[in-house]
Amino acid sequence: MNKIKLSVCLSIIAVFFFLSGYKNTLASPPEPDGFDIKTVCAADSAYRFGDFLVYNINKDHIGIVGYFGNEENLVIPNEIDGYIVEGIYGLPRLSPVKSITVGKNFGDLFAQGKVNLSVFYGIDELEEIRVPEDNQVFKSYKGILYSKDMKTLYVVPPSVKMTSYTVPKSVTMISGEDPFRHNKTLKEVKFRKKSKVKTIGGIFNNVDNLETVYLQGITNSIGYCFYECPKLKNIYFDSRLKRIRSSFYFLDSLTEVSLPDNLTTMDDQGSFVGCPLLKKVIIPSKVNYMSGGSFYKEDGKVSVNMPSYLKNNVQPGDMNGYYATVSIKGKAVNAQGLKKIKLTSSIDTLNVGEKKQISLYGKCKTWAITDEQEYTGTVKGKISTDSMKSGIFIYKSDHPEIVSVSASGELTAIAPGTAKITVKCITKPSVKYSFTVTATKK
Repeated sequence: MNKIKLSVCLSIIAVFFFLSGYKNTLASPPEPDGFDIKTVCAADSAYRFGDFLVYNINKDHIGIVGYFGNEENLVIPNEIDGYIVEGIYGLPRLSPVKSITVGKNFGDLFAQGKVNLSVFYGIDELEEIRVPEDNQVFKSYKGILYSKDMKTLYVVPPSVKMTSYTVPKSVTMISGEDPFRHNKTLKEVKFRKKSKVKTIGGIFNNVDNLETVYLQGITNSIGYCFYECPKLKNIYFDSRLKRIRSSFYFLDSLTEVSLPDNLTTMDDQGSFVGCPLLKKVIIPSKVNYMSGGSFYKEDGKVSVNMPSYLKNNVQPGDMNGYYATVSIKGKAVNAQGLKKIKLTSSIDTLNVGEKKQISLYGKCKTWAITDEQEYTGTVKGKISTDSMKSGIFIYKSDHPEIVSVSASGELTAIAPGTAKITVKCITKPSVKYSFTVTATKK
């Protein structure tokens, strides 16, 4: 089969389905003779067979691209016109379809990575998906579509008959097509404390009535999650979660967020954008890097409680700041990538009463940011004074009564004697440097 033709056909059907004002079609259904999807699909091989419009995928398989019947509980036959029914590629229809029972061969090409399941998200009235026992690819439990072994969650029907859903303990993976997309009934979703799902990405987007999500067990990362959920108010994190990437966008009801204690990184150009009621965000002390653009919105202010070494008082609209960075030779470098620090010039002795500012040389082997562009390489040279005072570095004297050191690295000789001074990068404690200073009388 010509793959380009199939792609064109399915794309046009998708546009027809989402943009053609389908709700009006349900209110005043046209006569079946007027429901000729061939006028929408340019492929010549799409044809009507009984109540179905079908499309030849190859010499053995056929796909459904439309339904002319009025059954609320739609049963997909195993075969149509002598061909195996492999899947549904679009379901423009005359009346609501509340349940779909797939055939035993449904999903054969999906298992080979050749098709997707996004068609189910367009059937807003769909309450359940049913799967026969002899289907080797999928399994249905409480109307929700899983892999046969119940290890992958694929589709939660848009109108599934439940308001609270707990991800089964057998599930180890969430489909990248977002099982919850456009769901209209769920108010609460829970992951178990001992969930086998450790990372989630690209889910909880456009979930109409979702109010609360419990993310126990999600310990590795969250990425590109929580977009346009207008009623979402509460997100409970696992305290072990380490990384958040580009999430929490356009959440109309979100007012406050307390991020988990072990979080270290928030990256990929911001989070919490377009949350008009957001007033407070608490960022834990272990966060060592945070990308710019977070908390952006048109008006109002967000109170951000963050570690001292991150940029303070982040204002809405700040799209240029990169936090937990140091400047080496004028280049902003992620402090987490520091490999080495030392003094630019030695400080051996100070006269009592004398003060001297520590000056640091740094070396970084990591990606760096300059004018919002990234590059890879080695950056080395003098660390800027602003970076010295930012709180990324901490300074300690083992005898502060002899030589004290301020939070910005200024030494003061107080009494005759010797003191050991240690400088350490707070975001990466393994990077440190120690030296000895002798205080003498003039």
